[in-house]
Amino acid sequence: GDSNHQRTVVADAAVSCMEVFQLVDSITGEVQGSEEEEEVVHIVRFELITETNKEDSLGSEGRKQGKWKIVDLDDALDGDVWW
Repeated sequence: GDSNHQRTVVADAAVSCMEVFQLVDSITGEVQGSEEEEEVVHIVRFELITETNKEDSLGSEGRKQGKWKIVDLDDALDGDVWW
């Protein structure tokens, strides 16, 4: 078989924070929104690719890990999920 199998690892993290939401018209200076802080939770989806390492001199295999990437925030991109 193929000795270079890839796997995708997906992890969701809930990030709780205090947030102030305002829009300011740069021409008129008009402010929309609120000056009050509100507690919100954002969902961040991370993904990384791993692949099987070729056998080393002892005949054992491991997994080579890629770098984590952010692939979605608050389901804005429908999560990039394949299952």
